[in-house]
Amino acid sequence: MTHEQDQQQKRHRQSAEHIWHVWLNRWSDQAKSHDPSMYEFKSMVQFMEYGARQIENAYTGKLPVIHQQCSRSAPEKIDNNRLRCALGKDVTECDFLKSIKGTFDEQRKDAYYAEIPDAEIFRVMANTCAWHIYTTQIKEGKFIDTSEGWLMDESDRMYWERVYKSLAGGAPDPAEESEG
Repeated sequence: MTHEQDQQQKRHRQSAEHIWHVWLNRWSDQAKSHDPSMYEFKSMVQFMEYGARQIENAYTGKLPVIHQQCSRSAPEKIDNNRLRCALGKDVTECDFLKSIKGTFDEQRKDAYYAEIPDAEIFRVMANTCAWHIYTTQIKEGKFIDTSEGWLMDESDRMYWERVYKSLAGGAPDPAEESEG
C-alpha cells in the first residue's frame, strides 16, 4: 500500500467513525434517553484498534519519555513511564497479558505458527484487555471511567490533569506563563 492509499484509507475510516457518531447522537435523541452503552461500545471498538500499538510500545520500551502539553509549553522529561489500563494495572504486569504473550511465544516455536507477527500478539492482547475492563464493569457492577482512554501512560495523565486544572480555573503553570 502506498502512502497515498494509506492516507486515503485513514480519511475514510475517520469519516465513517464520524458518521457512526452522528447516527449515535440521532439514535439517542430519538430514543429520548441517554443510554451511554453504545457510545461506550464505540469507544471500546476504537480502543481495540489503537490499543495494540500502545501495548506494543509498553512491552518494547517505546513509551514517550518527553511530555509537551502544547507547542508553547516546555518539554518535560518523563521518568519511568508506565502504561496502565482503566483498572489501574500496568499492562506489562497484567497476568492476562503476560499469559497471552507467553502462550504466543511458546506456540511460535512450532513451525506452523512461527511466522505470526508480533503485531498480531499485541492485537490479541488489546482485545483481551478490552474484554477484561468490560467484564469487570459487568461482573462487579461498578463504573469504570474510560472517557480519557482505556489505556493511559504518564504523558496522557499529565495532559488530562492539566486540562482539568485549566477548565476548573486553576492557576496557570509557571513554566507556561514565562513563555507567553
